Amino acid sequence: MLLSLAETFGYGSLRIFCFATLAFNSAYLTGTPPLYEAQPWVMFFSHALLHIGSVHMLGNLLTLYLLWYLMPWMYISDFVVVFWVGALGGALGFLWLAPPGSLMTGASGAVAGLAAVWGLYEMFLVQKGHILSIRPKWTAVLMGLVTLGLLLRLDQQLGMAWQTHLGGALAGAGFGAGLIMRAIQEG
Repeated sequence: MLLSLAETFGYGSLRIFCFATLAFNSAYLTGTPPLYEAQPWVMFFSHALLHIGSVHMLGNLLTLYLLWYLMPWMYISDFVVVFWVGALGGALGFLWLAPPGSLMTGASGAVAGLAAVWGLYEMFLVQKGHILSIRPKWTAVLMGLVTLGLLLRLDQQLGMAWQTHLGGALAGAGFGAGLIMRAIQEG
């Protein structure tokens, strides 16, 4: 939102600067010299704070809100940790699976990591016979996904990085399994 506001006031070059310095760019890990010394490490996390536009950001924020609503058992600190673990996993997935030199921005890996934790927890509840507990949640998720799909249709500039989603989901599921076990033990 700040970059869009900056463009409105004639500072369009700020967006270019932020994308050059904060987006995930695998070229900086395969021989292209980075713009600053820490960039190859910073970009593993900074990409999650940078979005292509307001529709991209609103889609991620809507999904984060829905996931926060669907996981009242999760501590705020754990939610934040899973967010960043998912962001890191998303960057690693993108690094390993996307074409070399590709750029990636957004919190999709982080969101996918949180969604994986939610999915695992719900699968555990179903296994324990709590099937009725997920029906209202599924309705909320389906409504959110439909809304997200409509937002993405409105902005055709967005490219979906499946590699980021996959990496974030795997990282979130791996890390989140321990959180779920703790939540179950705490009741």
